[in-house]
This record gives sequence, C-alpha cells and structure tokens, in this order.
Amino acid sequence: MVTAKEIREYILSTTSMQELKAFNQLIKIRWNQIQEMEAAAFMPGDKVKWTSARYAEEKHGVVTKSNRRTVNVKETDGTINWKIPASMLTKEI
Repeated sequence: MVTAKEIREYILSTTSMQELKAFNQLIKIRWNQIQEMEAAAFMPGDKVKWTSARYAEEKHGVVTKSNRRTVNVKETDGTINWKIPASMLTKEI
C-alpha cells in the first residue's frame, strides 16, 4: 500500500503536466465513485440529521429522494426542502 506521504512526494517531484493531469483525472473518478456510494446508502423515508452551514445549527429531516451524488431531504417541520451532499448527512436511529 502506498502512503499519503509517498503520493505527496511523487506529485511534488513530477515535472510533466501530462502526468499531473492523469493523476488529477484518477482522483476525480474516485471522488465521484465515493460520492455515489455515499448517496446510495440513503433511501426515501430515512431519518437524517446534518449541520446547516447557512444557519450553523443541527437540522433534522426525512429523505425524499436519493440522487446520484446528493440527497433530497424535507426538514422535519416541513418548511424547507434541501438538496444535500450525502457526506454531510448522518442517519438517525
């Protein structure tokens, strides 16, 4: 297994733009795969919570739809519908 330190050293020592572009593409592909896996974990009806960046408070809601990378959530009090990256959500028990 390659360590993060080794990857960092490789990137900093690379002088070819072509190599850096290829490395960047691989990171983007993996990033998207992880986003899709996270979103697939949420199903309509799941109760979730998240911290709103806008209001700096914990919010609660119910999943209405799981998209490819985001999740649609209706706030528990029913006032606002949110489209939230799955990585920001936590399932409530």
